[in-house]
Amino acid sequence: MSDHSIVREWLKYLDLEQYYESFVDNGYDDLEMCKQIGEPDLDAIGVQTPKHRQLIRQAVRTLLEKGGTSVYISLEECGRLGRDGPGGDRVTHPPSAQVRGNSFSFCCM
Repeated sequence: MSDHSIVREWLKYLDLEQYYESFVDNGYDDLEMCKQIGEPDLDAIGVQTPKHRQLIRQAVRTLLEKGGTSVYISLEECGRLGRDGPGGDRVTHPPSAQVRGNSFSFCCM
């Protein structure tokens, strides 16, 4: 999986794929770069919705704590499960991510 596609898949997990082009345009084209995202970066990327900002901040904390490997493992596990998405489309990623308290988790539903 290329660096660009892992960022796309990561954003799909967050149900925030609409920001993908802006992430790449602002230099966030791999998970190591995404670990550096802070409030000013979210402004530059164009993330204005508070819930979206919260999801990204939580996901960045997870990247910092667990590393990018956790994202790859989650993607592979969920890809093997091959869940149906909204509208019955077959997807290889979970439809959303959840924030509970101070923790963030990918969810294969």
